[in-house]
Amino acid sequence: MNISEETKNARKVVPKAIVLSLLISSVLYVLASISIVSVIDWRVIGASEAPLEIVADKILGSMSPLMSFIILLSTGGTVLILLITGSRIIYGLSDAGRLPKFPLKRQQDHRHPHFAILLSTLVILAFVIMQNIEFVAKVSDFTAFFVFGMVNLSNIMLRYKSPGKREFKAR
Repeated sequence: MNISEETKNARKVVPKAIVLSLLISSVLYVLASISIVSVIDWRVIGASEAPLEIVADKILGSMSPLMSFIILLSTGGTVLILLITGSRIIYGLSDAGRLPKFPLKRQQDHRHPHFAILLSTLVILAFVIMQNIEFVAKVSDFTAFFVFGMVNLSNIMLRYKSPGKREFKAR
């Protein structure tokens, strides 16, 4: 199961949402980059560990509390995405028989897998208890790259092992 199973008219909505989100984030990324380079010299930005903070300080003055709040909000958004994707990965592994079956249970009035969400939350809380943000960031980056690689490798394998049994093809 993935998040598209909880979406109405997923075959139509999900591809449009993916393309639209990529377009919007690409435009915002380019606009932010152009704005940053127009405010601060690119050599200063390249040598900085926190280029956005330098730009905010130059434009708005000392904004340490505001920047901390923005960082907190963006981190919260990332954690929410990890909760959603992590719970769906746990659910999918349970559905495939790779994990115990209890994460497959869903609430009767909702379609979301609440046990998988709870298990994902507990894993994230274990990392929070460590209080080592650098380690958590490295584990998160490694996990994202590993999952990306495994999905692409699986797609290649499926293309050759069962070419006619898939509903879609990645070209």
